[in-house]
Amino acid sequence: MATKKVAISLSAGYEKDITLIFRGTIDKYSFHFDSATSRLELSCSDGGLNLKEAVSDRYYPVGTNYSKIVRDLSKDLGLPLGIPITADGKTKGSSYFTGSTSVNLLRLAKMLNCDFSVQDGSIMWLPENKRLDKEAYRLTATTGLIGEVKAYNSNNESPTNDKSANKPGIKLTSLLNGRILPHETIYVESSDGRYKGYYKVTEVSHMGEYEGRPWYTNITAINVEGNIVVL
Repeated sequence: MATKKVAISLSAGYEKDITLIFRGTIDKYSFHFDSATSRLELSCSDGGLNLKEAVSDRYYPVGTNYSKIVRDLSKDLGLPLGIPITADGKTKGSSYFTGSTSVNLLRLAKMLNCDFSVQDGSIMWLPENKRLDKEAYRLTATTGLIGEVKAYNSNNESPTNDKSANKPGIKLTSLLNGRILPHETIYVESSDGRYKGYYKVTEVSHMGEYEGRPWYTNITAINVEGNIVVL
């Protein structure tokens, strides 16, 4: 079984509500015959070949808008934009971007305090202190929210009650939901009333079994103050 450049997509859900969970390419695979049910285990990556193989060779004079640089590097990466590029400021000197395109984008994102990733084959680029105005999903006890919503501090990656912590956020679990992706905005309303409002998603993971318990989506999100990115 050849794996290079083999595309794969995974959709799952409940009854008629089936949504895309993952789309990417296969990196490697392995077969397991250690139980009554044989298993094929796949390791996949989202935009993996583009992120690994795309290279750039670009020069920009002083005063070039960073938004243009990000758009140019995104073209080099060979993936579509999931949202319009927002990158404030201009270069203060001559700038060169050579070598791995993904490395250049990651370094530029860090310098500009932005988030960069690839989600379902599309480039997501968003300032850290901004969120999308359009909510991807509304999570309440009647729409899939499971259990308690916990406070979270992104600095030390542990629950916290410190209201002054940098980028305070929340951790929560819902029924399997493929509509929720990193960088998306969700509206959360906990059953105890402690958490109610819009949050920017930073991490998403899906968990489930072949047979037995329901599948779940684990979400980490931050409470972003500041201007909203309008699509």
